[in-house]
Amino acid sequence: MIFAVSPIAFSFFGIDIYWYSLSYIFTFLIGDFLIKNMVKKNNLPFSQKNLDNLFILIVLGVVFGGRLGYFLFYDFYNFTEFLNIRNGGMSFHGGFLGVVFSVLFYSFYYKKNCLIIADLIASITPIGLFLGRIANYLNDEILGSIFFNWDYVVLYESFFEGFVLFLILNFYFNDFEKKGKKFYLFLFFYSLFRIFLDFFKERVLVLFFFDIGQILSIFMLLIAVFFLYFFN
Repeated sequence: MIFAVSPIAFSFFGIDIYWYSLSYIFTFLIGDFLIKNMVKKNNLPFSQKNLDNLFILIVLGVVFGGRLGYFLFYDFYNFTEFLNIRNGGMSFHGGFLGVVFSVLFYSFYYKKNCLIIADLIASITPIGLFLGRIANYLNDEILGSIFFNWDYVVLYESFFEGFVLFLILNFYFNDFEKKGKKFYLFLFFYSLFRIFLDFFKERVLVLFFFDIGQILSIFMLLIAVFFLYFFN
């Protein structure tokens, strides 16, 4: 890393506020604002109360799913540290599964189309990926492989998984007419970027040339290709 930064952004009345926490806070605030604007602009069938409840479920899905996924996929033997959030540890794929369960519950309870909800969430998820990877960089996490010594890989992740993917979903494919298309495109492009860039990172639990993050992303990629081919 080109310069050292404390993982603590600032302290407020004796409480340490971490960069990673700020990335989540700003993601939820910006995402909530953008989703409400997309609903209004595209005349989608959601009330203000509907969206507020959806927002709460998404936050719970991301936090609990991401935390649970981290220990299930990467650090199972230290599961007793689950509640010790100060030591960090979140998994994108775990957070993704948590959001999927939140969306399914929400769509069933409120009788809403789950694919429209998935499209809305997919549209703003790259913001969280961008800010989260920036926080990883400031925390000096996710280092480059010893073979490539590419310590800026996390910034490339923030660019492709965050900035580029946001542009693809919100400018190039900016419509909600084909339900689920934004969601499947998110899965497709995120998986492609993740599989490629993970080759340049420190790798854990390597199996048949791929690490656990790549294997999970391959499953996501196959799901995306299947639905994009047969249902769009």
